[in-house]
Order: sequence, then structure tokens, then C-alpha cells
Amino acid sequence: MRLVWKFPLPGLTTLRSWAKNFSCPPGILSDVLEVLKIQMQNRDMMYRLAVLMFDEMGLDSRYSRDQTFDVVESHSKVQV
Repeated sequence: MRLVWKFPLPGLTTLRSWAKNFSCPPGILSDVLEVLKIQMQNRDMMYRLAVLMFDEMGLDSRYSRDQTFDVVESHSKVQV
């Protein structure tokens, strides 16, 4: 998109710097659901369409420590 359509997208370095500060705790992200609810309330009834997608992903089931949230985890599958 950036090269063909000249769409102004951020560079790879910028995306990496944004992503390194991104934090996503395990569990249900109720803040995200609240934002979705507010967005849908502000739309005309004809355009209120949202899709929630879930997928299951296999993981290496060895124990690992999540330094961000200071927890030790061992999961063989996760829903995303």
C-alpha cells in the first residue's frame, strides 16, 4: 500500500517502537469491550455491525515467566 498506492503508513522502526510499549494482560479485556460498546452506540442503527472473532492457538507448554505482569504460566492452548 505504501509503495503502490502512496498511502502514508509508518515505517517499520516506528511500528516497532510503538509495539515495544504495548501491554496486553491475560484475561478478558473489558476496556476493549467497553470501547466497542461506546462505538456501536454512537452509530446509526443501519451501521451497527461488529464482529468478535476467537481462535485457539497451540503453545509450547513449558513454564515461562511473563516479566511484564510478573506471573509464571504454563499453557498448551490459548484463545485469542
